[in-house]
Amino acid sequence: MKETILRRKSTRVYKKHHLSQSEISEIEKVLDNYEGFKGPFNNSIEISMNIADSMTIEGKKINTYGILRNVSAFIKGKCQNNLEALVDFGYVYEMIILELTKKGFATCWVGGTFDRKTYPINLKENEILPAILTVGYSKSISLINGMLKVAMSSKRLPIHDIIINYADVVTNFDMIDLLELVRRGPSASNKQPWRMLIKNNMVHFYLKRTPDYPKINLGFDMQILDIGIAMSHLEIGLNSYDIAFNKNVIKDPEIFEEMEYIITYELSK
Repeated sequence: MKETILRRKSTRVYKKHHLSQSEISEIEKVLDNYEGFKGPFNNSIEISMNIADSMTIEGKKINTYGILRNVSAFIKGKCQNNLEALVDFGYVYEMIILELTKKGFATCWVGGTFDRKTYPINLKENEILPAILTVGYSKSISLINGMLKVAMSSKRLPIHDIIINYADVVTNFDMIDLLELVRRGPSASNKQPWRMLIKNNMVHFYLKRTPDYPKINLGFDMQILDIGIAMSHLEIGLNSYDIAFNKNVIKDPEIFEEMEYIITYELSK
């Protein structure tokens, strides 16, 4: 999974390809493995897949505002509209994306660039559809992909901008290498709103929201999903280095201006 994080890229233009039954079964197997899977705050996500050919409701196609091309399948999930459930949604969805990447599929997180009114899903009170996941095979040569790569740069923030006390941990090369996996996490518009304070074998996660983001009202805080993604990458890194850990919400976290404390990982070797 560590190597998968480093090579996985978001794909917006796919090959024109109808999934075979064996390919559908491969995707469904991944989804089955994560059905009921608990995130850091102990929430599970209800997940299902729709093949793109059947993705219509009342005769209308799913509207992704022209951002996506030739999607083979869509994966949807729903959760409660609160911070803990949204963190867990981001965490579980990213794990699914990485498993699909390992199997050779191309994927893309889609949050604010699809019309939820055209997507068939039944929501209960306080339930939301935070994002969908597109699946297919990457079209290696594409003018549109090239244009989007420029518009949506794959660059990430430097690691010293993400670690609050970077100067204190810079000499711990193993930890810096591990945290590079977190730095490589995808996020909405590459805003990377997560911050980490590392002290006494503890990694404290904070959310630093981007002012006025997103520009449209989605009815939930999209950047909370990004925290869940970052946490999944941290756990993958910790597991790859055989570092045991516990998660908990501490009572009196350090306070930083314009940041919201989320959770703490206590590490032990």
